[in-house]
Amino acid sequence: MNRFRRLIRSDASCNRLPIPPGIRRAYPLLKSALLSAIRTMAPTLFVLSIAGVAHAQGTMDFSGATTLMTTFKTFAIYAGAVICFGGLIFAGIRMMSGRF
Repeated sequence: MNRFRRLIRSDASCNRLPIPPGIRRAYPLLKSALLSAIRTMAPTLFVLSIAGVAHAQGTMDFSGATTLMTTFKTFAIYAGAVICFGGLIFAGIRMMSGRF
């Protein structure tokens, strides 16, 4: 109970958590070891992630894109034919009305 009162007190007499000194001394060593491990493993993980993407690049299939572009081409040809046919009808109507 006395330990918790020291944590709640507002004066500066006891402003640290009750951590044993052995753990307090081991914390900077643990932190530096963790940072060292991260610095060592980061380039390896980066290269492995790039290698996975590069391997997947060779297996891409564009047959669906070719089919889609063929569909767009066919639509463009038909749309152009309809526009030309509409222009011929419009010109014929103007010619028959005498304002040609």
